[in-house]
Amino acid sequence: MNSTFLHRYRLAYYLKSTALTMPVLPIWWSQQPEVGVSLYLGGMAIQGLLSTVIDFPLSFWSDKSHPRIPYAVGLGLFALAFIAAACGGFSGFLVYLVLIGLAGALMSGADMVLLLDIAKDSFKAEIYELNRRFYLFTSGLFLVGVGLYLVSPILLFVVQALLLAAAGCLIATINVTSHQPAESQTDAHNVNLTGSWRISPTLSWGLAVVAITLASGEFESVNQLINRSLQIVVADVSIPGINELWTVAGVLVVTNLLSSLGLGTRARRMSEKYGLLATLTFLIAGALASLIFINSGQLLVILVGAVVMGITKGVYRPLFTTLAVQTLPASRWRARWLSITGILSGVVSSLVNVLIVVGEPETSEIITRMTVQMVCVLLPVVIILATKLRLSVPLIQEGPTDKYARRVVRLGADSPAWLELTYAPPADQIIPTAVETQTDSDLPHPRILRWDETRIECEFIDGIPLDAASPEHHGDLLNQHRVFNALQERRSRHVETLSPAVRTEYARECERLCSCPAVSHGDLHPGNILLTGESFVIVDWEHGGNSCRALDELALLTHPYLDIGREQRATFFKELVTAHHADCAIRTLTFEQTAKRVLAAKLSDIHGWADSKAKSRLLLAYTAAQKSL
Repeated sequence: MNSTFLHRYRLAYYLKSTALTMPVLPIWWSQQPEVGVSLYLGGMAIQGLLSTVIDFPLSFWSDKSHPRIPYAVGLGLFALAFIAAACGGFSGFLVYLVLIGLAGALMSGADMVLLLDIAKDSFKAEIYELNRRFYLFTSGLFLVGVGLYLVSPILLFVVQALLLAAAGCLIATINVTSHQPAESQTDAHNVNLTGSWRISPTLSWGLAVVAITLASGEFESVNQLINRSLQIVVADVSIPGINELWTVAGVLVVTNLLSSLGLGTRARRMSEKYGLLATLTFLIAGALASLIFINSGQLLVILVGAVVMGITKGVYRPLFTTLAVQTLPASRWRARWLSITGILSGVVSSLVNVLIVVGEPETSEIITRMTVQMVCVLLPVVIILATKLRLSVPLIQEGPTDKYARRVVRLGADSPAWLELTYAPPADQIIPTAVETQTDSDLPHPRILRWDETRIECEFIDGIPLDAASPEHHGDLLNQHRVFNALQERRSRHVETLSPAVRTEYARECERLCSCPAVSHGDLHPGNILLTGESFVIVDWEHGGNSCRALDELALLTHPYLDIGREQRATFFKELVTAHHADCAIRTLTFEQTAKRVLAAKLSDIHGWADSKAKSRLLLAYTAAQKSL
């Protein structure tokens, strides 16, 4: 984690707070000519709906650029919105709605993707802690905002705009090098190594996504209603002899301070201990209690309701962000997917907030309507998610294969996704070989989590296969990730309990060329070398076992899909053979002599395969490689 960038992100996160204007904004707009309470609530809901319309296309920009750019631009527009607020009136309200809609669409997804790039595996813990500190650090701004408002509303809105502009400037300076555009760069160190996996959507996955976005939208609609009506409700029961704005600010300060004491963190820990269903039950109870308390007409009870909603918000926002990431459909869809789920939940939230103000009811009636519809929607959602706690989604696999890969997550759990591999019969023979070979090998491989006679579960590697990287960078990537160094540095040994590697004409030819023992992968090629940052792992170990050093070395070095020149192959070959025993036959041969023999053997093996497109492609590729020698 880059601590400097993280500190800047945190400061910008606090500066983008609208705590200065939160106590007064609903009252300011509701008192403007031609606006009023119902138009204010309805307008805010409609702008949220319109914001979602432009959110998705803008997410493509976030995925193809650095997320700091749309995030910083969004903060700039957000700042301009408060200049429009300073102008007041119906026209100022319309401009304000347009600008905050554009700002929200730009920042949606980009803010979380930027934090993901900075915090990486600490993302979930960081977002919870950010929310907790946010309440503490911004509490005093409520009182400052009321003071500025009583001096001059225009001064207040200008100060708010300046803080947002400062946040945008900070975000613009965060340039996390781990985030690369979707297109490859010219320098091998800047090649996009974001994983290329995609899921094959299933009904279970679709139901989980719908349930998550419905629940997220419902909780957000409750939070928005409370945020936009709390000031009005509190003002109606203000302490006699005190300006109603000071009462509103006091309530907001108390709720923020109580929320910052770690109540939300304790609730999160309880949710992780007891699971997603217990968390959702707690959230529903908290939201319902907040609505009932805020509608009570008693200042102290309203205060309790606001505190409960603050705690609830501190849990549901990070939770549903995590759930959205856990249901990601493709590795390169991070900003896009956060935008899509944000759009769906935003549509739900906006529709709810529009429908509950139809007919211009009183504030108490609006809150009652929200309570009833929330219960009707969230009960079925909980039932759906109860059946999807372990979400297993198949991955799209290229070409014919005898195994099936699934990305598995435990919804709501603070743990990464893992990979589940199941094999066609005889799986009970293939799986032990694959597990034992990679654990006995000195080559990097995914960490095995658990396995039995039907499946292997291992860590999920979000990397890119070498053959999917730009061909002109293959040589540089091999050097940068020290792939051949790993082959060279492994021990020359056999493991007594391990069976021989797959027996093919190619394998037999390698053993005639090389007498150095090795625990071998058995089918090493650019497609099963996954590159991640500065490291790599080798996958697909079903053909492995005891063999010779040359088996893996020559399989990769002579593979036609490895796009490096003959001279570079010869250089790698000379380095590799230095690790062989002094009396190994391969040390007396040149690369060209060795390659001719193993390519002929490989072509003999391929000719024996059943007819397929893969066979035809490889025959052409290996024949061309043979002729190039």
